[in-house]
Amino acid sequence: MPGWCWTLSFAAEEIRFADWNVGAIASVANKCIHGAPGICFVLARKDLLETGKTEASSLYLDLFKMYREQKTGFSPFTQATHICVVLQEALQELEEAGGWQARRARYRAISKRIRGEFRRLGIELFLPEEVYCSMLTSFKLPAGRTYEQVHDALKEAGFVIYAGQAGLYHSIFRIANMGDIIDSDVDRLIEAMAGVIK
Repeated sequence: MPGWCWTLSFAAEEIRFADWNVGAIASVANKCIHGAPGICFVLARKDLLETGKTEASSLYLDLFKMYREQKTGFSPFTQATHICVVLQEALQELEEAGGWQARRARYRAISKRIRGEFRRLGIELFLPEEVYCSMLTSFKLPAGRTYEQVHDALKEAGFVIYAGQAGLYHSIFRIANMGDIIDSDVDRLIEAMAGVIK
C-alpha cells in the first residue's frame, strides 16, 4: 500500500517516490521552497486520486474532491492567489538556482559550518552528524543554560530557535537553516552563540 508523506524539506532533500512507494506528498510553499507561508500543496499519484475514496472530515482537506474539481477547471474554494503567485516565483528561482540539488548543497554547507563552529564553542550535537538532513540540527543545551536563556539571547540578536519536543524540551534546542541565508547571517549567529556561552 502506498504511503502518504508530509515534509517541510521539499525542494532541499531527495524524495525517492518509486523506491519509497510514496502515494502522495504534502508540503508548504515556504520553508525550503522560499515562498510565502499560507498555502500547502499535495503531489499525488493520479491512479490513487482516480480510484481512492475520501475520508476527509472537511471540504478543505478533501483531496479527491479538489482533484475532481480541478479537472473541470474549478476549485471548491477560493485559493490564496497572491500566495500562489509567490510560490510560482519561488519555484522559478529554485530552478534557476540549480534545483533541489543545489539548494541542498547550500544548506549542507551552512549546516556544516554551524555544527563545526558550535562544536568549537563546546556545544554538542544531539545525534550523530551523519543522520541529520541538510537544514535542521539539534544541539544539546550548553551547560548551565536553559532553553529560555539561549532562546531569548539569540532572539535579541535576531534569530529564532526551536525547543526540543516533548521530553527533550529541557535538554536540546534546534536550529533550522532554511531560506535565503547569506554568509554574514551565519557569522552573526556564531557571534551571538559565542555571547551566550560567555
